Amino acid sequence: MTRGRKALLLAISTVLSVALAVAVNVATGGSLPEPVDRLQWAAWPLVGLLALALVLIGMREAERGPLAEGSRAIRPAELPPDITAFAGHEHEFAALRDLVPRQPKAGLGAPTVIGIFGAGGVGKTVLATHLAHAVADRYPDGQIFVELRGASPEPADPAEVVRRVLHALGVAADDVPEDPGARQALYRSVLADRRVLLYLDDAADEDQVRPLIPAGGGCLVLVTARPSLVATRLTAWRNLDVLAEAEALELLAVISGVRDRLADEPEAATQLARHCGYLPLALGVAAARLRNRPQWSVADLAARLEDERRRLDELHAGNLDVRASIGLSYDDLDPVAGRLFRRLSLLGYANFGPGVAAALLGGQDRWPLSETTLEHLADVKLVEVAGPRRYRFHDLVRLYARERLEAEEPAAERQAALLRSLDYYIERTRAQWQALADASTGKPRRSEAEHWFERSRSAIVAAVLRCAEAGEPERAWRLAAAAAPYLESRGYPVDLARVSEIAVRSARAAGNRGALAGALRTLGQAERHRSRHEEALAAFTESLALREELGEHRRVAEALRRIGDIHRDSGHLAEAEEAYGRSIQVYRAHGEPRDVALVQAALAVVWLQEGRVDEAVELVEQAEEELLVTDSTALPDRSGAWALETLGVARLAAGRPADAEACHHRSLASFRSRRERFGSATALLNLARCAAAQGQQDRARTLYA
Repeated sequence: MTRGRKALLLAISTVLSVALAVAVNVATGGSLPEPVDRLQWAAWPLVGLLALALVLIGMREAERGPLAEGSRAIRPAELPPDITAFAGHEHEFAALRDLVPRQPKAGLGAPTVIGIFGAGGVGKTVLATHLAHAVADRYPDGQIFVELRGASPEPADPAEVVRRVLHALGVAADDVPEDPGARQALYRSVLADRRVLLYLDDAADEDQVRPLIPAGGGCLVLVTARPSLVATRLTAWRNLDVLAEAEALELLAVISGVRDRLADEPEAATQLARHCGYLPLALGVAAARLRNRPQWSVADLAARLEDERRRLDELHAGNLDVRASIGLSYDDLDPVAGRLFRRLSLLGYANFGPGVAAALLGGQDRWPLSETTLEHLADVKLVEVAGPRRYRFHDLVRLYARERLEAEEPAAERQAALLRSLDYYIERTRAQWQALADASTGKPRRSEAEHWFERSRSAIVAAVLRCAEAGEPERAWRLAAAAAPYLESRGYPVDLARVSEIAVRSARAAGNRGALAGALRTLGQAERHRSRHEEALAAFTESLALREELGEHRRVAEALRRIGDIHRDSGHLAEAEEAYGRSIQVYRAHGEPRDVALVQAALAVVWLQEGRVDEAVELVEQAEEELLVTDSTALPDRSGAWALETLGVARLAAGRPADAEACHHRSLASFRSRRERFGSATALLNLARCAAAQGQQDRARTLYA
């Protein structure tokens, strides 16, 4: 009740009470002075009318309950100041604003409840505050702001929040019931017919929020939280992510006020945003430092953030602190979740799943625990969901986890956890490739292995690097060798080159000639697939020398064949012929007839390019019988499919495109059955050439595409 209305009702009650006393006096024998004594007959009716009026006023005040006594005339307007430099998350802002009723109706119906969720520093409070101010005029009965302190050690008690909201709405402190049920009932009653905006910032969980949702359909509740409170009765919600690069650069410009300096150094500005991980809080800190250090260039600040070990120290300005923001979520973890969070930083930039998480915790028997714990870390936004059962770190969170790891766990325990994770990848990679390479593997198991490789590819590459960084060269080349067949067959030459280069350096440093020869072989293949012929030739040549030293004759012949392939691709036909000839000699002495036939087919292509048609055709015919399986309906194995590709190229060069096409069709079917993208692409390319040679230009264009 407002102060003016309360005074008016008091005055009316006083006047009516006096009038009632006079009427009773006259009705019971008293008299009125002239000239109103003629109205004395109306005394009794007037007594009844005045008494009824006073009873009605009393009943009305009784219905208002505690608000009638000791209440304050307040229309709360508690929103924090609006964000004048709002940038980033504009799309989310517009979408949520449109969901708020333009003319909310007090009374029955469900309130509008909007949740804004995300990791610390992602911009939840900024977005919610800007949204609250944008729609505040739609809620004329007040706007109430409550800090729930969900990420702190002592979250707010919902019962005490109810008390504070009632007090803000005018209920006197003495009139708030101590009984929780009665207090909740009063809370719902007070808000039932009002239009109030209730802004609940930093909620801990559903149990903290649920008692604070009013029953009145005219209210709006804005909730921000790190975990996604999907079990709450939400009208709508948004899970905020870091900003896109363009949004991050705009936020830097808006907050810093130095748009011209950023525009003058676009590369440095982009690098600065990248070092901030596109996280709004970190970008805000960087912008504040640029604003307060006019003598710094953008490149100066970007350089200060270059060192990962100093980055969190640099991302601090006033009360803006990225490390502290992450720490609020970390401090609330139980011991197991904290241990896994810290140890996951050992994996570097890779994404990860429950398998390697179990290894970090102690072994594969911890798999169920690791899966549950990863989901919890995702719920509190300390890891991000990267796909089904796949997770990843935000860069700044990873740096924080590494800090906590080095501060809280002994070096021996850190090293043991790292080695368990690396051994997990070595064993798992070998097992999954064996499942793909084994012709007897069933389709479900093959599909499982394929999916594992696709999900884990970046993690495997990162693990090879971690092996080298950890001073574990043997693990580095073992993992690289296990991963190479998949990376080559599925057409990932950049990843293949990366792991092979690490394996080469590791094997060379350790003096392991056998491992070095194998790593050079895969590096040569990667470079050939990238058409870097000189680099490929250098790798194959060094591998050949090592194989000769080790007396590995069959691998000597293979290295010679690959050197011949490089020379042929480069147009050095004489060198290619020499390498193929030597390869055939070694294979005849130490290999299989099929090995000889494969190199003969490759040599035939060289002879055709040199114009030695008759000799080439004769050589192709010699190779065909050994390379082609009798049952034309059976799919050749992987090596047979590549042999057919070589034979097809030779047949086309010999002027037999239809026969060549038959080879490529069979090899394509084999490659596709194994999901080998690189082999499939090669077969399609050769089929296109066969179609073009037969004048089928439309079909050739389709195959090329």
